[in-house]
Amino acid sequence: MLHCPYWHGYEVRDRRLGVLGWAPGSTRYAHLVRQWSQDVTMVVSAGSLTAVERAQLLARSIEVIETDPVRVIVRSDRLTGIRLGRGE
Repeated sequence: MLHCPYWHGYEVRDRRLGVLGWAPGSTRYAHLVRQWSQDVTMVVSAGSLTAVERAQLLARSIEVIETDPVRVIVRSDRLTGIRLGRGE
């Protein structure tokens, strides 16, 4: 989990990246992270994106998953995934 792509973006370039979108400005962050990877997914609560935000994310090939994250999955002190509200 990275909080600053300016400091760590290069280190995670070309990896599968995810953005948890519960804070203001999260869509802007997803667009920023997209500079380092072609495989970016944004997880947001259902109904929290505007139609314009959703269209802009999809136009940049940022996958949007609209469901609440339930918990993070950590293995050997590394974040390896997110358990979603719909069971994934």
